[in-house]
Amino acid sequence: MAATFLVTGGTGFVGLNIAEALLAAGHRVLAVDRGPPPPATGAWSAKGGFRHVVADVRDGAGLLALVREARPEGLVIGAALTAGLARERSDAAGILAVNCAGTINALDAALAGDVRRVVYLSSSTVYGENGFPDHALDEAVDTPLPDSLYSITKYMGERIALRYRALHGLGVVCLRLSAVYGPWERDTGARDTLSPVYQVTMAARQGQEAVLPRAGIRDWVYARDVGKAVLAALSAAEPPSGPFNVTPSSTFAIADWCQKLGQRYPGFRWRIGPEASIDYHGPRERSPMSARRIAEGLGWRAEFTADRAFADYMAWLDRNA
Repeated sequence: MAATFLVTGGTGFVGLNIAEALLAAGHRVLAVDRGPPPPATGAWSAKGGFRHVVADVRDGAGLLALVREARPEGLVIGAALTAGLARERSDAAGILAVNCAGTINALDAALAGDVRRVVYLSSSTVYGENGFPDHALDEAVDTPLPDSLYSITKYMGERIALRYRALHGLGVVCLRLSAVYGPWERDTGARDTLSPVYQVTMAARQGQEAVLPRAGIRDWVYARDVGKAVLAALSAAEPPSGPFNVTPSSTFAIADWCQKLGQRYPGFRWRIGPEASIDYHGPRERSPMSARRIAEGLGWRAEFTADRAFADYMAWLDRNA
């Protein structure tokens, strides 16, 4: 049965992939965001299933009014500032206002609006300093130790959301997303550093050399798989609260992606070197995450291998970039 779902951060990179998965399943999407959606989403609006409302999660009263008007079946908390070092130093209050106070506003609106399911989008960065064991990171075993304002606020958001579940019976599910790449990624100002996959892909398309700091092996997760993970969390009858790692578990290297780009764009040059032009968001790669719990609890498994994702992403860029 078709339902309405409200997505904060709904015109951002991950938000649009969630919207696409919901629309494909026959649902309606209310995308709440300060920024407009890209023109390529116009067909969604024309079909009547997608609506964008300019709003700010820091405005609790405004968010509550939207929930009461739309009466959504579910709410996805996706609005966040993915802050780099410069923003951490200059605007800590702004980061917390969006990532923590904005999360509380969304939870309060969901509670007052009798929303059945709330999905909170967390991040693999919450593992922080504990993210480098010699095994796949397990939600039940590996304790988060976040080490940046972004990861600290994401972990705070998890704990606040789960506390609302315990206090009020709110149907909260927390998802810890691995490093996401794929369709709809662009610079909106909310993410200070874009994904390495996006960085090297744009370098190849623009005829620029890409210098990698190292091979860059990680459990990169394709954005379309993330959309389906959120759909699974919204649709499940009585899911555990999580948190659930959203990961393919398998890994690939950014260097391997560059090799594929070199075959598609024959003039593309790349190398590993000390003066890197590609930012990996840190000095080393964390361990891959385990997908066991999300497979058991939500029945979700990643569908896209690196090869399939590359083909799909290149086709998407040809249509939309």
